[in-house]
Amino acid sequence: MAKRKRSGGTGRLGGGGRRMDAAGQEVISQAVALLEQGNFIETVFLLEDLRQEYPREAVIDKLLGMAYAELGVFPSAIERWEEASQLDPDDLSVLPLLARAYGAQGYYMHALRALRRYVASDLALDDEDAAQLATAREQLEQVVAETSRELGAPAREVERGTLLLERALRAGEEGDFLSVMRLARDAARVLPNWPAPQNTLANAQFQLGKADEAIAIAERVLADHPDDLVARANLVRFHLALGRRDEARAGGDRLWDRLRAELAERAPAGQEADGDLRYDPFALERAAESFALLEQDDRVVTTLEPLPRESASELGLFLLGAALANLRRKSEALEIFRALAPHPRADRVVEALEMNETPPGGRFVVLAP
Repeated sequence: MAKRKRSGGTGRLGGGGRRMDAAGQEVISQAVALLEQGNFIETVFLLEDLRQEYPREAVIDKLLGMAYAELGVFPSAIERWEEASQLDPDDLSVLPLLARAYGAQGYYMHALRALRRYVASDLALDDEDAAQLATAREQLEQVVAETSRELGAPAREVERGTLLLERALRAGEEGDFLSVMRLARDAARVLPNWPAPQNTLANAQFQLGKADEAIAIAERVLADHPDDLVARANLVRFHLALGRRDEARAGGDRLWDRLRAELAERAPAGQEADGDLRYDPFALERAAESFALLEQDDRVVTTLEPLPRESASELGLFLLGAALANLRRKSEALEIFRALAPHPRADRVVEALEMNETPPGGRFVVLAP
């Protein structure tokens, strides 16, 4: 029986639009050369201009995604690769790229769906990374199974609820909080015992000016899940934004007590904690953000410093770097901000630290990179 032809992309137009001429093909060649040379910003400028002229050429979106990913701009990389996949659905080589970018953003169900499709394809048979991708898929499948047991919900419902939540988080990145609210509510209905959709819903309500409803949601989450760091961090942020500093400080102290109790549970008396905290990096960063808002730099550092750098988001690194700078741990702060380069805000902080400049108010405040 003849083997089905493996697909690495057809190179065709994704429906409509004029075909790229020789000049356009020359620009593609220039972009590939720039990518190989590591000139990622120039690649973006070159290809974004070309995309305006040829909006239906999948190869442009695919190359743009590669450039954005190299720059660490994963939302834009995902957007371009998703567009490339829609324009040329036969090009399955985009799927592992998408899976890695989804994983970098914490969209693990999106990543799992992409990996399932790719690993099952003929294209994966010739991929030298096939074993690694298959292992990644198996690990994510195991996460689904474990979450299913923890929540007492069927695996298919875990997948459905998680996918809805990830879509809500993506809508939040675009500032579409009405969609966040709708999607988070749907996720909460599918998985009512999972705090994450409720926390996302609370944040959306707050962003839409419904502070009392947001606080009520966070308090309901804590009534059922008193150890949930994100709900506690949300309350601190909500109260601060409403000018209720005493309530915020009290909430921050309760949040800190929960973290210290976790450390004590992980370490016998007189010894340092052994092993990772059971909280994920996202929860720890939300807690650290609340401490930063309260100007409690020592708590920010204690919360984030044990976190492996590769597990921290850009926001987490900015929070840790700013707190270290405020605590006069200049060399450590510089190491973090230099590692974030090229980044305009990180570069400005590096310049200020190197010149021993005092920031406005006497503190480095970097909460929204």
